[in-house]
Amino acid sequence: MKIKYVSLLFLVFISISIIWINLLLIPTSLDRNETVTDVVEQLTFIEDELKVNNLAYKMQQLFPEGQVFVTALYGLAWCELVVGESAPNSDLKERALNEALYAYDYINQTSTTKTFQENLNPRFGIFYTGWKNYLLSKILLAHPNFKGRKLYEKSYKTQCLEITEALSMSTLPFLESYKNNSWPADMCVAMASISNHDKIFKPSFSSEIRQWIANLKSNLDTKTGLLPYKVNAKSGLGIQPPRGSGTTLYLRMLKEVDPIFGKSQYDLFKKNFVSTALTLPCVWEYPVGTSGLGDIDSGPVILGVGFSATIVSIGTLGAYGDTKLCEDLYKTVNAFGFPISISNRKLYLFGLLPMADAFIAWSRASNLNFASGDNNDVTTTTKWQFHIISVVILISIWAFFYRKVLFRKLRKNQIQ
Repeated sequence: MKIKYVSLLFLVFISISIIWINLLLIPTSLDRNETVTDVVEQLTFIEDELKVNNLAYKMQQLFPEGQVFVTALYGLAWCELVVGESAPNSDLKERALNEALYAYDYINQTSTTKTFQENLNPRFGIFYTGWKNYLLSKILLAHPNFKGRKLYEKSYKTQCLEITEALSMSTLPFLESYKNNSWPADMCVAMASISNHDKIFKPSFSSEIRQWIANLKSNLDTKTGLLPYKVNAKSGLGIQPPRGSGTTLYLRMLKEVDPIFGKSQYDLFKKNFVSTALTLPCVWEYPVGTSGLGDIDSGPVILGVGFSATIVSIGTLGAYGDTKLCEDLYKTVNAFGFPISISNRKLYLFGLLPMADAFIAWSRASNLNFASGDNNDVTTTTKWQFHIISVVILISIWAFFYRKVLFRKLRKNQIQ
């Protein structure tokens, strides 16, 4: 009897979850101000986690670069909220500046660098230097005037020189994140920070950027035409083929460095990675026709769908004007993330995976600054099909649970 009641409670939980997901998939639209408010609620939750619950330390225990990653994404999301036309009021802009500077100063402190190797060029490796400099570039772009800006400008220019000088000393377009370890996505973040220099100050690095792009084109994966996920730090040859988690991130950065080359890479990405699962949009972790397991970078890979790749793609799709597909993908992530709003704080999956919250917030804030487009040649979600699948699943599981009762009634009717 106890087993029956436990099974019943489990079925009720599953049923409510399925119904809740379907309700969240129903089309709704938020205007710019409503989206800003929604993202601010996400960032308020992350702020509490960072400042009260030691989130950066916790993420470092889970991911090799966890504290830098989650803190940088937090600061970047605040910057994207208020850059250009998306700055709704001065109070929000002041808060955004304070939080972005908090994030940068945290990353810049000595204790944060202990995770990285100091004897690399640039110092502490291109992952650390790239993300730190990219965040600082966005702070300067979003806030033309603030107290102490001159000191941050000086640091930014120095870091830009460190990156470009290290690149000039290398025969490859990929610098090391760790000794003998290079990931193209890390380099793309660094070069996006260099590209932003020429948007803030007098252009100084256009030739370096052009040469870097030319070198990238000579190091593409021969099967997909995309950048490899990981390359040999000595030869530049790919040692891991393109993966969704890396490709979605580097495409987001290429949009800021070279939009034309980025668009050509994006088209290949859609061909090889963007698909549907249960009629809903998703991003594969491995190219079509291949498979692999999940790891610390990709997160869970379920039936080929990359957890991290799908979340990061919200920002990537928006950057390249795939408005409808971007909205559908966000709706899917939002629905399966079981969002909860409490005390002006929005969190996903009951706050168990704050790194996902940070990526979603950054992606949605970034999309406020990209023009909508109609670049929707990939099949987008057909929610009615998912609704039908859900109804079939609900009927099936409850019919199975009450199969004995149904069978008895059927036999009784036959006898009568």
